[in-house]
Amino acid sequence: MAAKTVAVAGKEYTAEQIQAGKVEISEGSFIVGVHDGKKASLLKEMKEGELQWEPKMPFSDGMPMFAGLLDQAKILWLLAREEVKYVEADGVVTICEK
Repeated sequence: MAAKTVAVAGKEYTAEQIQAGKVEISEGSFIVGVHDGKKASLLKEMKEGELQWEPKMPFSDGMPMFAGLLDQAKILWLLAREEVKYVEADGVVTICEK
C-alpha cells in the first residue's frame, strides 16, 4: 500500500518528507478524506483529545470527509491515522520545498 500523502498545488508529499524537513507546510484550509464509517469517531477524538480541534466544514454524516484549518502538526497527526485516506489543500496553501 502506498504511503498516504498531503496534496498541495498538485504535488503530493509524504509524512516522511515533512518530518525530514524536506518540505514545510503553512497553516491553511484542507480537506481530509476518511474511510467510510470512521469520520465521527475521528472528529470526536480530534475535538476531545490533545488537538482540541473541530472542522469548519464537517459535511453531512454520509460524506466521508471534512474540511478546516490545519497546520503541519495536525496534518502529520492525520497522516498517521489509519482512518484517513488523504489530505489535500482546499485553496491557497504555501509550501516551502527544501
